[in-house]
Amino acid sequence: AQSGTISLLDDMLESVEVTVDMTSLEAELGEKLADHLKTSDFFEVETYPTATFTNTLEFGDADGDDGVYTLNGYFTIKDIKQAQDVTMTLSMEDEDTIRAKGTVVLDRTRWGIEFGSAKFFSLEELGDKGIEDEFTLDLNLAFDLQ
Repeated sequence: AQSGTISLLDDMLESVEVTVDMTSLEAELGEKLADHLKTSDFFEVETYPTATFTNTLEFGDADGDDGVYTLNGYFTIKDIKQAQDVTMTLSMEDEDTIRAKGTVVLDRTRWGIEFGSAKFFSLEELGDKGIEDEFTLDLNLAFDLQ
């Protein structure tokens, strides 16, 4: 993440906003793939260098005992805002830091990223070059208490 804020009110989670630096994308399969993900075929990071998650004022399931929250909110990628829930575990890392961890699966086609998608191209066109629509975003964020 590039930056973010988390707000607490009476020790209860009130809001979360995270900005992701898309120019720092990395891929498990290497630099060549990461470079391709940054192009106009995918995330077009020269034009859209950041993506954001902002929760709404509504929370889904929350279990304060184990720190697991389902945040109802929006991801904005390539200036396209789509509703997306995110489940995160929040814990105090130390007296000045809150740690937020979670994993979310996103369907890239919801943000207009159609390259190599079987939703938009026939199997004849794609051959063995089809690309999964869903990708996993692993979140491991530290927020400094103000």
